[in-house]
Amino acid sequence: MTKSRTKLNMGFIVLLYFMLKPLYIGESGDLQIADVFLLLMVAVFLGQQHLVIRMRSDSRQLIVLFGWLILYQLLDNLIWSGITGDLLMNRRTLYYVFNFIAFSFTIVIGDRIGTEELLHYLGLGCFWSAVVVLVGLVTATSSSVRSVGFFNNPNQLGYFGVVVLSGTILCHRQMSAPQRLLIFGVSFWAVVASLSKAAILGYIGLVFLYILFFQARRTLKRVILQILLFALLALAIYLLLFSESRIVTSNRTLLVMRERILYMSEENDTNLRNGRGYGRILEMGYNHLWGMGEGAYDRFVSRHDTEVHSTYASLLVSYGLIGLIWYGVILFKCLGRPSQWGRSIPTMSGILLYSITHNGVRNTLVWMLMAVLYLVNRAEREKATAGLEPDRSPLLDRSPIDGPDLFGSL
Repeated sequence: MTKSRTKLNMGFIVLLYFMLKPLYIGESGDLQIADVFLLLMVAVFLGQQHLVIRMRSDSRQLIVLFGWLILYQLLDNLIWSGITGDLLMNRRTLYYVFNFIAFSFTIVIGDRIGTEELLHYLGLGCFWSAVVVLVGLVTATSSSVRSVGFFNNPNQLGYFGVVVLSGTILCHRQMSAPQRLLIFGVSFWAVVASLSKAAILGYIGLVFLYILFFQARRTLKRVILQILLFALLALAIYLLLFSESRIVTSNRTLLVMRERILYMSEENDTNLRNGRGYGRILEMGYNHLWGMGEGAYDRFVSRHDTEVHSTYASLLVSYGLIGLIWYGVILFKCLGRPSQWGRSIPTMSGILLYSITHNGVRNTLVWMLMAVLYLVNRAEREKATAGLEPDRSPLLDRSPIDGPDLFGSL
């Protein structure tokens, strides 16, 4: 294949995976259409390369670091499955193996086609996945007030809204204003229709931090625009939670969302210790360092016989301080230098907030976005080293892959 043809095919893998991801045909946790497609593409690629993958040394170091973590999780679950007799613990390792493959393959694609080209296809993937979700929201019927679209449960739909908006923020310079507006509208609808408290708070946090930090040079015009956006966000939250507007009072979904947010502290599942399972941290005995494996939930009193609803608590209980810190190291490598956190942290903030009360670490889209974020930060550092641009925080200045606002020049 020619170089341009290689770029086209490799970029389309990311595009099609994002587009197909909202289509769930099997049970949650099973391979879906998008997952089978990605594994097939990885197999074809490995065959073309005769199982020899050439990549940059820094990419290899990050992938090897992640690979050793997966091996640690594999051994942890294998040992505890032998102790508890729960062989399903070994199956849960496969989720992390798959995400490791997706993360690594995304980096390999970025190394081959370039970061800008990868961002272009990521933007198209976010757009077409939003179109698929829009069709699901319009056509799917359910007796429940909480929508699911083409997903299996409302939380998946709400989390998608947060993730796809995060991806759009990451690559918005490669997208047109109408594309960004459609994604913003669909992601907002998905979050509201799901009535997921974690998704709603994650979405609000993402938008808030985006308005606050994701700015170019702070001219008077931009400061005024920033103040106006904050005012609009505050007004929207007030109308939703406290107003008697017919827009809210006549809409069953908005009324239920108001109740879920206002009375959040009174609901059983909001309590972090028992409702979300953080209490298991106190039940680990002498296993805080290496964890107790992921599964055999009948061992615990907190959320007895079911998994923890938190990424952070789940990683700590399952894989100990070793696993939690290891994942933290990989995250910070993707976030880049402290001077780049002004873009990186707002981009990932919705996902990080959602993960407080839900186990979102298995979502493959998140790991692909982290791989792209790593490549974007690396490209920015290399340009700064080459003298093409200053390596400054987006809080102070805008880099070629940053942008002043999500909606461009509307």
